[in-house]
Amino acid sequence: MRTAATWFLVITACGGGASVPDDANFDGTMADAVSIDAPDDAPADGVDATPVDAPPLHCTESQQMIADVTPLRIWSVAALDDTVYFTTYDPDDLDGGGEVRAIAMSNLEVSTVGTITGIANLEAIDGWLYVADGGTVGSLWRYQSGQPVQQLATNRSSVLAVAVDATQVYWREATSQSSMLMRAPLAGGAPSPIDEVDVWRLAVDDQRLYAVGFGAALGYRKDNWFRNWYAGGLLLATDVLIDDGELIVVDNLGVHAARPPSMTFTPLATLPTQERHGGMTLRDNYLWITAEGYGIKRVHRQGGSLEQVTLAAALGEPVFAGPYLAWRVDSTLHRCVP
Repeated sequence: MRTAATWFLVITACGGGASVPDDANFDGTMADAVSIDAPDDAPADGVDATPVDAPPLHCTESQQMIADVTPLRIWSVAALDDTVYFTTYDPDDLDGGGEVRAIAMSNLEVSTVGTITGIANLEAIDGWLYVADGGTVGSLWRYQSGQPVQQLATNRSSVLAVAVDATQVYWREATSQSSMLMRAPLAGGAPSPIDEVDVWRLAVDDQRLYAVGFGAALGYRKDNWFRNWYAGGLLLATDVLIDDGELIVVDNLGVHAARPPSMTFTPLATLPTQERHGGMTLRDNYLWITAEGYGIKRVHRQGGSLEQVTLAAALGEPVFAGPYLAWRVDSTLHRCVP
């Protein structure tokens, strides 16, 4: 979702109570057990026959650059109401820290929310901005306008990916030796490990915590934290969300949906193989996806052909603040009304 540098993520299984199924390969794929099925009206090879080079769907107003932090870079973007939040970092000093900043869509005024010790990821969840500070001595905290910052976990290393339910916050952290999936009470309390595994993005529903990484999606039962769900066949999965009981994943093959407890992904759209895909968001019954270097595309929530939304370069996750679609490109932040 946020690639100022290139990340290579491989799901591993190490220790703990969770394990990879016997028929799973160590490279993150499932041997003769899980596949990505094509819909009934798709060709036999599973490729959507609808051309993806349809005329572009231009924004209804000119695309606009709304912030420039040069010589710094922008790493992560999130939105709450009519405000877009973003994190900054120095590309020449990745451990030098940065800031979480806010820009109001009404007047484009920029303010500073807080400081960070390293590259940080943002998530906007239920009216809160969650900040995963990825410094070597990082932290996980949340912010709401008019409220003091709430620290959720401190003295953590390389925090990445956040998910939240009614009582718990979940994240992935890493050291030079291992990566760990963690949880902690939202009301405060000591963090607890879930599994030693390297993942990229998280999502949670009433029954499971889901994590996606290089080649698979994993599911952990919330009553005992055993890994009891596994769907392979993905290629560098970069984002995940849950909608109406379905787990939706974007990877370098396309957009896929599975309805747990089923472990089979069905394609919603096929993405051009030359593009490296970033994040996605759900809005107005469409999935909006960044094709890094190729603009932003969208596909209907139920699947179909891709539509080109912007032609400009786009990185990370596209977000909506009021009517505005916003995205980052290296040192700049952009918006339009699609």
